[in-house]
Amino acid sequence: MTDFECFLREVTWFNYDKIPMSIGETNPRSGPSEDLIEAFPAMSELLGKSRTTEVIVGDKQYELLAWTRSDGVQMGWLCPKPPPEVPAEIFSLHRLLLGEFGGIEETFNQPDDAWTMNQNSVLILEEALNDASQIEYSDWLFEEEDLEIPIQPSDYHGISREANSDMTICHRTTGEVLLLAHDHGYSHAKLLPGCPEGTLYTLDGAPTFTAFVDIIAKQWLAEIRN
Repeated sequence: MTDFECFLREVTWFNYDKIPMSIGETNPRSGPSEDLIEAFPAMSELLGKSRTTEVIVGDKQYELLAWTRSDGVQMGWLCPKPPPEVPAEIFSLHRLLLGEFGGIEETFNQPDDAWTMNQNSVLILEEALNDASQIEYSDWLFEEEDLEIPIQPSDYHGISREANSDMTICHRTTGEVLLLAHDHGYSHAKLLPGCPEGTLYTLDGAPTFTAFVDIIAKQWLAEIRN
């Protein structure tokens, strides 16, 4: 079974509208740049171990990245092609990453504890174009406890969004990472001091964008056959 056939078997909702597709050959992915290796060693190792298949759906271009799990099962990510241009207001290391890797739109056969679980988008440009203004819908929670929202929403942009709209955000300058969640079940999320439940959280082991990317990469690397 090809990587794309495996992807379609697992992600049954993909291309529900039956838009014409073209599927390229599968080849080893070209190696990451030295800059990417220095900034994101685990992600660079993961990308360097991947197979890539070009997937075109209508006018959307993707690369399907795939690996073989230690039990022989294929696993992978459907990724938008890296964008030709990334706005300067996005955090600098996210811009570097997007220069070579377009983020994750779909996954298949992922690790059970992966932070990519139930996410509609991870690290893609489309999500990074959103700021954190959805925190303002939680004004009433802060008001009930006589608290103020501790962040300026425009200072942050999205880096991941769950199916229930919970959003992981990154500070545009410092790279600080927070989880904006109205309803989460994460054991690795801790309430940000000065915030009511259902608002802002820190993520254990991932206070920064670099650490967030590193954790995701290591979760997947741990599953791959040597």
